[in-house]
Amino acid sequence: MRIVSWLLLFVVAFFIALILVLTFIQPEFRPKVGVQILTYKTPWQLPVYIYVLGAFVAGLGLGIMQALYTFIRTRTEIFRKNRKIRDLEQQLAERPGTGRSEQSVDDRFSPAETEE
Repeated sequence: MRIVSWLLLFVVAFFIALILVLTFIQPEFRPKVGVQILTYKTPWQLPVYIYVLGAFVAGLGLGIMQALYTFIRTRTEIFRKNRKIRDLEQQLAERPGTGRSEQSVDDRFSPAETEE
């Protein structure tokens, strides 16, 4: 099933790329144009498809950076929580009468031994 899902993903990505390439080779996307941002006009002129490609790459880069930030933040939080759990378990084990030092978990739940 996993191979089928990856194959489907690649087939869909291939057709999307094919559509984009066939669209951008059309003459409407070849004229060179300049960019005007508010009152500033860029001194260079590029084909229209370069701007579309640049916007796609910028969005992809920002998305990857956001995903990486979220991944690192989540892993750091999980590490902190696990450390806190270990510290609390150690404190509980050191407390008299409640820790595992007196009796192991297996001993408490095992059936009582009977003498014959």
